[in-house]
Amino acid sequence: MPHSTEERAASPPQGASEAPCETPTELLDGVAGPAKLDLPVLGLTTRSLEKKTCFERQHFERLRHLGPVDGDVRFVGLIGVYDSGFGGLTVLRWLRTRLPAYDFVYLGDSGRAPYGGRDSDTLLDFAEQCTERLFEEGCPLVIVACHTVSCVALRHLQRRYAPDAGSPRRILGVTIPAAEAAVGVSQGHIGVLGTERAIASGTFATEIAKLGSHRVTLRAAPLLAPIVEEGWEDTEVARLSVARYLEGMGDVDTMLLACTHYPLLMPAFHSAIERLSRASSGAPVMRVLDPGPAVADRLEDWLGRHPSFARPGRGGLRVLCTGDPVAFRRHGERLMGASLPPVEHVSEEGGRLAHRDGLRVATGQIVR
Repeated sequence: MPHSTEERAASPPQGASEAPCETPTELLDGVAGPAKLDLPVLGLTTRSLEKKTCFERQHFERLRHLGPVDGDVRFVGLIGVYDSGFGGLTVLRWLRTRLPAYDFVYLGDSGRAPYGGRDSDTLLDFAEQCTERLFEEGCPLVIVACHTVSCVALRHLQRRYAPDAGSPRRILGVTIPAAEAAVGVSQGHIGVLGTERAIASGTFATEIAKLGSHRVTLRAAPLLAPIVEEGWEDTEVARLSVARYLEGMGDVDTMLLACTHYPLLMPAFHSAIERLSRASSGAPVMRVLDPGPAVADRLEDWLGRHPSFARPGRGGLRVLCTGDPVAFRRHGERLMGASLPPVEHVSEEGGRLAHRDGLRVATGQIVR
């Protein structure tokens, strides 16, 4: 049963002021077309918004630098990108390169990463919370960059939030573009490295089989995403781990990296493949495929056919995370090779992700 507005409303942070502040209700009024939010579904109404703390409401003000159209403050169709942590920045980088004029909101669930070992019910809960957060930020179009969620929960999200062709929202995944890219370059044997949950779902094998008669070898690589989250991509730990996961896959001609974190380990993959090639007396070199460019290509094509869901804006970017926002920005800039705006912190409260003024780290025992 959907939560009521009262159940989903965030309670004031400890010490927060209840003093009234100006509510940008104009952001919620007069919004036409696909960008209009279905506020009751999200547990958010103008009345409930007025009850929120000043800080919680202020996040709507952050949309102003992305949202003005001809002087009016309204949602213009931001593109939301959701990932379990840092890895989705590899997809975001390609999306912004291909679509530089579009405005993006990125949400990394770094405080609850990695997703690969989570049970299905937990994944669905996390995916719903993150998707709803992006809807509330003004994104009628959400790209699920996380392969684990795309393999396990995409159909659930689409049926829940965009059940028919007339729905004002769309949720797109990365699995099919990745499978298409692999089939397009493979000579007949595709390897797929992904998280435990993504591999166990069988989704990649199913999608590749729809496209051709390729042989498919699936392998879970649960250590790789945590290595990236720790910032250990250029370490011996990373190189040894990648080499271990590639053992026995020497006859694979195309290795599909089915986790957004894995492209950040590309130097380790190249090093391991060179060793494999030397050990097999110069056998054909395995191609390592980052599906990010294919995802960007497909999104560009999709927007050309569905222009009402997003349109060129100012090339703006906002970044949200559930973990440490300072660490996320520092690590994210290194991975993106470009500066990031100040990262906004969101955390779970009452079954939804709410804006918070910073990460609270307590010492000792905690009683709630």
